[in-house]
Amino acid sequence: MTLRRVWIDTDPAITAGNGEVDDAFALLQALWSPELAIAGVSAVYGNTDIDHTFAMACEIVTRA
Repeated sequence: MTLRRVWIDTDPAITAGNGEVDDAFALLQALWSPELAIAGVSAVYGNTDIDHTFAMACEIVTRA
């Protein structure tokens, strides 16, 4: 199987009080996918401020 190399640009806003967990869930799925080779992950402003999305992205990647 050839792995698909991807870069993930996301705004995981979990624990920000708005209940938006879709990006965090998608990031976890991608990190555990046997079909993907993650080239990198970047956090962007979205449902909450960039400091929070960056911290959440780092936490998810570290734990996964």
